[in-house]
Amino acid sequence: CSIFIYELEENTYKVSMRSDEYVNVSEIAQTLGGGGHIRAAGCTLEGNVDEILSNVVKEVEKQL
Repeated sequence: CSIFIYELEENTYKVSMRSDEYVNVSEIAQTLGGGGHIRAAGCTLEGNVDEILSNVVKEVEKQL
């Protein structure tokens, strides 16, 4: 699973995720208010980038 995070504006980040066969990134994105496909999905989140990354990684770990 790959997680890409980039800043849209101060404290607002776009999170894009890609996966092969083990992680359903669409499910993770939906949990965080976004959407997409089982292998490519994303969302936009506000807050501290370190906290955002930590939360996304925790969701990925749940599926592993």
